Amino acid sequence: MAKTRKAVRQFFETKKSKYALKLDQTSSKIRLTSIFRISIFIATVIAVYITSAYHWPYLVVSAAIGLAAFIYMVIRHASLFKQKNWYQNLMAINQAELDVLNGDTSSKYEGVQWNEADHPFVNDLDIFGRKSLFQLIDRSATQQGRNYLAGHLKNPVKSKTVLNQRQKAISELSEKPDFRQYFQVSGNIRDENENSLPGLLEWIQNKQSSFNSVFNKIMLFINPVIGFVVLF
Repeated sequence: MAKTRKAVRQFFETKKSKYALKLDQTSSKIRLTSIFRISIFIATVIAVYITSAYHWPYLVVSAAIGLAAFIYMVIRHASLFKQKNWYQNLMAINQAELDVLNGDTSSKYEGVQWNEADHPFVNDLDIFGRKSLFQLIDRSATQQGRNYLAGHLKNPVKSKTVLNQRQKAISELSEKPDFRQYFQVSGNIRDENENSLPGLLEWIQNKQSSFNSVFNKIMLFINPVIGFVVLF
């Protein structure tokens, strides 16, 4: 049974409120984690300073315990920031849907770059532009996705078999709103830049795993601790 406009609005409002609450909870956890991280760092420095006057095993144990706790809090902090970004994107998606229901499509891509003066129907049917068909149906999370959608709108599929397959896919996905939104957020988080050069993208893909590895991120925080240990 098709959902009424009121039911659809209520669905998006409920989702937005749900993710707003989760975002607030996550933000509170981030603040607490920051406090704990600083406290552990200070406590570790003090412990190392005090134990340095005794046997070195005490110093090593104090530094190891403090460092392990500090690393854990760093990893926890990074994980919470990912959650925060996730909930922010989910809130933005549901707000965008509410805006569309209210007739406001200003936050949606207009797709005017795909307009062609000599196209047989694009301009007459308002396929692209403000309050166009493209704005109403576009839920792409990447530029490649928008290019793909625009291409199909300009050159519709005529195969009955393919059309039936797509109708079945749409029917199935229409019953999985959470899956659709999670999929869309996953694409948004990629933070894709449509103007990136292919060579740069390839370099990033090859280097990203090494520069953004957990080890290197941890070392950014371990190095200051080691510096303090050496000083004291």
